[in-house]
Amino acid sequence: MYTGITHLHNILRWGVLIFLLLAVLIAIIGIANKSNKTSQLKKISLFALIFTHVSLVTGLILYFISPILISYRKLPMADLMKNEVTRYWTVEHLVGNLIAIILITLGYSLSKRAKTDRAKFLRILIFFSLGLILLLSNIPWPWKAEGIARGLFPGM
Repeated sequence: MYTGITHLHNILRWGVLIFLLLAVLIAIIGIANKSNKTSQLKKISLFALIFTHVSLVTGLILYFISPILISYRKLPMADLMKNEVTRYWTVEHLVGNLIAIILITLGYSLSKRAKTDRAKFLRILIFFSLGLILLLSNIPWPWKAEGIARGLFPGM
């Protein structure tokens, strides 16, 4: 079960990134061209929202069932926070991505309530871009420190 959820979480990362990038690009084009492609934006941003929430659920499951994280959480807080790897996996990854998902959810909700197309595009652009930047900084890319780094397609 642990391995399957880990693979699913890693696959979902790519869906999240693709749909967030598409939503941001559509928003930029919509603002620049004064376009009315809000139906396209609505669909893409909904997929981005769904992927981020499913990724959140799988990540939370992993947070509580991962043998590595269970052992890290048994450490005294001072020791946990001194070590870059244990701090990243128990605090930084979770909190950073949670804030990003809150921003994305807020952006989606605010864009639905916007009165004008420009306001919809602008809200998606601002909140999804902030969320995307946070997510990109919190992904365990292969070039991160040893113990944090994961492959681009782990397990495949």
